[in-house]
Amino acid sequence: GEEIRKQIMLQKQKKKEIEERQEAERSEFLKHNDIIPEGATKCISREEHGPFIAELQPNRTQPTLVNNLYVAPLFPHKPRESDFLMTIPKQDNNLKVSNPNTHDEFISETQLKPPPGARVNPNSRPINVVIQPFPKSLMAVGQTEPKQSVFFPDSKELKEFRSNFISFQIAREMERTRNEDEEDIEYNYIKDVMFKNTNLDKSLLTSCMKAVAVQNGDNKWTLSRDFEGIEKLGSKFTPEQVCAHESYEAAMLRLQEVGIFELHTGKDVLQNVGLAVDFFASNARAMGARVKTIKDRMEKFGLGMLNEKQKKQFENLKKAHEVLKEEHEMQQRKVKIARFILEELTLCPWNTTNAIIDVHRKGEGKALMTLTGVGDPSGRGEAYSFVKKVEKRGYAPKNPPAGPKGKAGDAEGTSDLRKLNMDKMASILRSYGISQDDIEGLKRWDRVHMISDLSAMVVTDGLASGEQAKYARRDNLDASEEREIYNKRLQEIWNRQRDALSAKEIRQDLEME
Repeated sequence: GEEIRKQIMLQKQKKKEIEERQEAERSEFLKHNDIIPEGATKCISREEHGPFIAELQPNRTQPTLVNNLYVAPLFPHKPRESDFLMTIPKQDNNLKVSNPNTHDEFISETQLKPPPGARVNPNSRPINVVIQPFPKSLMAVGQTEPKQSVFFPDSKELKEFRSNFISFQIAREMERTRNEDEEDIEYNYIKDVMFKNTNLDKSLLTSCMKAVAVQNGDNKWTLSRDFEGIEKLGSKFTPEQVCAHESYEAAMLRLQEVGIFELHTGKDVLQNVGLAVDFFASNARAMGARVKTIKDRMEKFGLGMLNEKQKKQFENLKKAHEVLKEEHEMQQRKVKIARFILEELTLCPWNTTNAIIDVHRKGEGKALMTLTGVGDPSGRGEAYSFVKKVEKRGYAPKNPPAGPKGKAGDAEGTSDLRKLNMDKMASILRSYGISQDDIEGLKRWDRVHMISDLSAMVVTDGLASGEQAKYARRDNLDASEEREIYNKRLQEIWNRQRDALSAKEIRQDLEME
């Protein structure tokens, strides 16, 4: 027993020494690093991963915006002396300017007027604006990394949330009118006023009303005596779910604005639309092959003298070529439309938020994200694409034509993108229409993956040359190699985002944009 007590005491002493050493290291670290005055400071040990999907550099502070919805990096900046903040008040006629005597900084009122000689609408009015200095604490917010997933359309979670949330809103409005001694609420008021901008099914709205209220006749409703209470109703959902639902509604509206009304619901939507893309692309390839065959037959007639039979054959081929060429263009247009629909659905928030949560927050299986390409909000490889990576279903030839042999170390004759040098990859990307400025911002593995994705896309569309087709094949990497490359790409994108948003000078390419 005495020996056990000694071991316990030694363990407690060792633990205390470790805590004291960590506190001393933290204090020494804070002395030599700038910490923003807002919020709390947390030191992360080397064993901890940190709040982001990429690793944080040791012995370096990273201001961060953290809540239950997302985590995002912050980059402090000092405003220039010439910077100012201009706002437009909601009510121009009753513009109220704060008293400058009660503020450290002067706030002024002015009017925006057109320049001399400019054409002016006689019915237009000057715009009142308020000009004030920038806040002293200015933060550039980086890419938000979701922690809360958005509801899938027609999911059980969405239906349960809607039922609770709508019942809560109805009960709260009825409680307010009862406290103010107003009349009972009519059904049309709830449908046309309370939920004016919400597309609700009539049966859902009626069932939510019956859950908290009873009908008194004349289509008027009042709170039920058996009603469980507003607080209990409100406890059935969280503020984060309300935000997720708002994101869901905004995405649904976006889909409707671009003409997508039915494909966003149901199971395996992305897979089904992807199969449609493959189907239309296959038709386009077949039609393109027929157009080429007829064109080759037409060229065999040459420019020499033709007899009557040959002239008739040539005219028939010409007519067939025109018809098939028009059909081929129509098939290519279908491919573009189907691909557009697929991209819009892929970027819906219920797909992107669940992708990052499944891959990085939960760590389910061996799934990865594409990281670059469609879904990158920066468009230049300075942010992540939260699109789950799937195997390409597109056509890729088993024996693609070999390219010309290159010099030793250049690997121009190989289809293994890992062996190409940076200049060769830049040349391939330029052939796809990528600008040189965007190419220069891409690191090695980003170029490899972008070439692979673009090549697979044009091969699927039946538009690839032999040089492009060979790059559509996937490298034979095992899981550990692929994960290692994935982690490197994560870190490279994070570093580019950090450098871009913490830069003190505005980049020339951004000024041009």
